Amino acid sequence: MKQLRTLTLTIFLASVSICSFAQSPVKTSFKLDESIAYFNRHTGERMTYDDFLAIIRKNPRVSFQSEYNERGEVTTILYEPDGNGTTKLDPSLRPQPNSPFPAFIFETTSGEKIESAQLKGKIIVLYFNMAFKEPFASQKVFMAYENTLKTSLKRDNIAPIILSHSSADEISEFTQKVSVPYPIVASSTNFFHKYVVLNLPSYIVINKDGTLCAYADDLTELKQALSRAK
Repeated sequence: MKQLRTLTLTIFLASVSICSFAQSPVKTSFKLDESIAYFNRHTGERMTYDDFLAIIRKNPRVSFQSEYNERGEVTTILYEPDGNGTTKLDPSLRPQPNSPFPAFIFETTSGEKIESAQLKGKIIVLYFNMAFKEPFASQKVFMAYENTLKTSLKRDNIAPIILSHSSADEISEFTQKVSVPYPIVASSTNFFHKYVVLNLPSYIVINKDGTLCAYADDLTELKQALSRAK
């Protein structure tokens, strides 16, 4: 088997609004290798891995858009020749209400694998969390979230899942002190990018049939979305 040459690239998620708290852009690193398809977004021309490496060596602060598979792994890089080194999320790339929501396979901090296909018939709530530390996570924060879920008559048929920028170790340290009764996906920045999550905390509600119900930027909007979920 051919051994892949890899490069770890650090990028910045610069278009996230973190509630009302001042916050630096989210920094994330992932590996690029020859298994990924590279394209010039302006021309549509396919690039080789070596072409992309040459660009990075000349200017490490490249800009690009990424495409992801159901596990949140990068499959395609669309190089932006005129970019400034930050990743810009495009709201127009979000799935539209009542259209199929992209399939996912999550690996949780407890070792559980959650597949969207197995959750058909459930209303799925994806809760995007900045970090498992104050002020983004606390017993009070999760109680308010659960109380919002409970306002829905459909609570028994809701499957909540938390996705966080925090690492598994950071989450483990937090959950030793505060009980969090939901599956948690650690280091899931790629899913934030894939689903074009612009604000944190943020919520995505998915209908029982796997179509998008709504994006919600706060608990009030979440409550409204749950009332419409079907």
